[in-house]
Amino acid sequence: MTIRYDIDLKKKIIFMGAYGAISVQDLAVSIAEIESHPDVSGRMRLVLDLREIKRAFIVREMERLIDLLASKAEGMISSYAFIVSLDTMHGVGHRFALKAARKGVRLEVFNDYADAANWLKLVT
Repeated sequence: MTIRYDIDLKKKIIFMGAYGAISVQDLAVSIAEIESHPDVSGRMRLVLDLREIKRAFIVREMERLIDLLASKAEGMISSYAFIVSLDTMHGVGHRFALKAARKGVRLEVFNDYADAANWLKLVT
């Protein structure tokens, strides 16, 4: 499991990439680390690239991830753009985004970085 991130303070975007086998707990730890980063302040947007993970999240894990993001809805991260690789993951991702919206989380799923970045510009 590897999760890397880079913070663009000027654009207020966090770029996070996940590689290998990751869990919701791994993401929670990384998001908490980002939130406590001394250079981060104000509302940020997060791009999470999941194209290199070894397996998709199961439904139970997706529910836990939605709960995690919803618990942070009033926190530092205002919008989430997830990038996935497979069409099937993209379809499941859209159902995930709808469930997240019901809990007040602004999240969309994309197949490429350019589309994700363009959407984040629109939801500033």
